[in-house]
Amino acid sequence: MTAAIPFDSFIRMVAKGARREFERDKEVKPTAIMVNAEGELIIAPMAHIWRDDAATKDVVFAAIRAIAKEKHAVRCAFVSEAWALDSDDVGKDAVRAAFAAGSLADAPGRREVVQINAEDQHEGQRQNSMEIVRPAGRDPYLLALRLHETPIYSEGRGVGLLPATAAEGRA
Repeated sequence: MTAAIPFDSFIRMVAKGARREFERDKEVKPTAIMVNAEGELIIAPMAHIWRDDAATKDVVFAAIRAIAKEKHAVRCAFVSEAWALDSDDVGKDAVRAAFAAGSLADAPGRREVVQINAEDQHEGQRQNSMEIVRPAGRDPYLLALRLHETPIYSEGRGVGLLPATAAEGRA
């Protein structure tokens, strides 16, 4: 599968599945989607253990890393709902202030998104998102996928999910 479909196609496939889940359930549950070198698709739902605290998130991402290592994953996407703040919209000072406060939950100008953090052993990391719109008196819906074509470099508990042997090949 890795060689058969480009990385951006994998991300679009993951986004399509997240969109279907959102349309059906009005939410997206935290899930890891992985592919190994043989093309096996591995889906690891994490909603049953997900809590909004650091210790639980550490456990979740450790579990994803263990599954990725056991299955020899070469590509991975973690999908969840998140808050996002775009410095182009609110300015860099507002972004710095929000991070200093420790949460984007109350930051002015924040957006609610379905976040797709994707990694590939050769193509690196990409953060992609679909904005969630929740109009009063109507069902929520997702805007179009914002697909970032260039690799990004970030760190945190939710990145670096691929096994070290696969990660060595990342750009």
